[in-house]
Amino acid sequence: MLMLDIYASETSPIYRYPLFKTIHIRAALALTSAGALFNVLTGSVPPLSEVVLNVGLAFFFSWLLLFYNRYFKIERPRITRKRKGAKAPE
Repeated sequence: MLMLDIYASETSPIYRYPLFKTIHIRAALALTSAGALFNVLTGSVPPLSEVVLNVGLAFFFSWLLLFYNRYFKIERPRITRKRKGAKAPE
């Protein structure tokens, strides 16, 4: 979700950066996701320490997504229609 929110959203500040400036973070997030998917596909049984590490990373990235949405995401102004007979704010 973090990768989609950062790179697929046109309101993201990172979306406007050129590819060469963000290649490091893109590669890191893509390799992390690919490694997790590969573990599932191969059916490997990790040791307990790796499970704890992965759960910790999942909590960290979910918190990071909330933090990013709260402090760094640029929201577009909403366009609203004026209702008939509505008064303008004073």
